Amino acid sequence: AFARTQADYTLLEVGLGGRLDATNVIDTPRLTIITPVSMDHEAFLGDTLAKIAGEKAGIIKRRVPVIVGPQEDEAMDVIEAQAPRGNFVLEEGTGRPIVMISAGVGITPMLAMVESLLVHEGRNRHTAALRLIHGARDGETLAFGAWLRAKAAAHPGFTPTIALSAPGPGDVLGETHDHEGRI
Repeated sequence: AFARTQADYTLLEVGLGGRLDATNVIDTPRLTIITPVSMDHEAFLGDTLAKIAGEKAGIIKRRVPVIVGPQEDEAMDVIEAQAPRGNFVLEEGTGRPIVMISAGVGITPMLAMVESLLVHEGRNRHTAALRLIHGARDGETLAFGAWLRAKAAAHPGFTPTIALSAPGPGDVLGETHDHEGRI
């Protein structure tokens, strides 16, 4: 029926839940939406809000925007943990700059990505601009600041920007950090 009717958009509502629903045959919808999750169809979807939210989050697709309606914390925690699905691939040779943003301990996975983008088997991988913006409270809680600056010195296309929200007495703008305040 949808193929015979010319429409700019078609709204498909899932049956019980998203993960095993027939609407998942559409690989790349323009948008997915998760309405407020509630205790519904427990015999099929699970007996807790978290289990039901996990089923509903099954409609989330790689590289497809998702709108999530207001949720109870238990449901939202599951939806956020499951989204987005799929592999994240930074395509080499595109010439597009990459900007990464992290704060606190969130820098740890960023370091692996920076290392992977900059050096692979002794050769420069990413030739376009690569920027990492990282926030910490002060120099004492800033992890890997020296590592970031050393990588920047060795790779001119890599620019780390370190922001300290509450610099300490030993923190010097321009030396230990680049910006004061939150990012």
